[in-house]
Amino acid sequence: MSINFNGDPAHVIVHAGTNNLLTDSAQRCAEKIVDLAKSVKLKFPNSRIAVSVLTHRGDLDLSAKLHDANESLKSLSESNNFTFTDNSIIDNSCLNSSKLHLNSKGSSLLARRCSFLMNMKNSSSVVISNISN
Repeated sequence: MSINFNGDPAHVIVHAGTNNLLTDSAQRCAEKIVDLAKSVKLKFPNSRIAVSVLTHRGDLDLSAKLHDANESLKSLSESNNFTFTDNSIIDNSCLNSSKLHLNSKGSSLLARRCSFLMNMKNSSSVVISNISN
């Protein structure tokens, strides 16, 4: 993975997808996302790192695995001093017709949550999104 950003952002939010839930264990999915957050922290050591919860998807029945992955993600994030952000407000009404990707409502909710997290008025920030491992 290559991160191309000039400067030193105050915040970086890692928002990864759910593609790996199909093949990896819930624990491994969480570990991969936290490993990505650790790489980001190495690149931006002075930045506050936040890890975003895996969002709901409606195309496959992965709800139990998604829940387990998010529980692991929360624990691993906290043990690495990353902020964990819960976007559980994103439900089926926030997904497009594929029931996999966010629609405009879901994107708006996620953007508002990111804005709140970053408190953008006094800082530069980077959002790393939709990264598949």
